[in-house]
Amino acid sequence: MWRIIALAVAFSIAAAVWVGSVARESVLQQHIRRHSLDTDQLSSDFTQALSMKIRHVAQIVQGLRPCTETERATKNLLAADLGKLRWCLWHNNASKLDKTLRRILLMCRIVVPETPGFKEALDRIDYRIRDVLSYVLRNSAKPVAYGRRYRKGQFLELRVLL
Repeated sequence: MWRIIALAVAFSIAAAVWVGSVARESVLQQHIRRHSLDTDQLSSDFTQALSMKIRHVAQIVQGLRPCTETERATKNLLAADLGKLRWCLWHNNASKLDKTLRRILLMCRIVVPETPGFKEALDRIDYRIRDVLSYVLRNSAKPVAYGRRYRKGQFLELRVLL
């Protein structure tokens, strides 16, 4: 009789250990899934904030009123570089993003504007691009590669990049 009781206790302990390991595994998988969703959300938030900062600079560039040929060329080059920034965000190309931001900063600093309004606008663009650059360098979250996601047919938050 004691053997039957001991055998029943041993089986119940083994079952409890087995169920506990299955439960731990399930909880661990849930935490991993939740963490990956949180990471995707952080990446999406980072990309959205960065996109809004770039949009602000684009609005300043659109509002530029060039009076001379140099100012017109500067406005066109700034607009082209801002388009490249959107491409870099879409394709998650950090090195081109950094190069393009630094090229815009250089352009804002070396161009000699001939009208006071254009100089003020270049100063605002310089300030905003430095803000974008410091934001990129400050945040350790990796931006989402939307181009890769699009090609794989995965979910995209298009409101971020519009």
